[in-house]
Amino acid sequence: IREELFDDEAIELAVKLQSMNARAPSSIGYELTGANEAVIAECEMAWETEKVAALLMEQIENKEVFENAGWLVFTLNDDVPSIIKGGKV
Repeated sequence: IREELFDDEAIELAVKLQSMNARAPSSIGYELTGANEAVIAECEMAWETEKVAALLMEQIENKEVFENAGWLVFTLNDDVPSIIKGGKV
């Protein structure tokens, strides 16, 4: 996963996820689409089945959009959601 990340904050988040034994995300650079298939928000990492999104601070304005779509959202400064723990990053 780390080879797909370029931002220092994203790399730090990947290291944190690895140290917490989190499962690998299903997508890097995920785009959430609306009813008309237009992109309405983006996140750095997504666990699509679980509807979990990891945001960088530069993406924080997307938090409410993801949450309104039923997603659990976290950042580097938050606890890693237990739903994604128990795998390899």
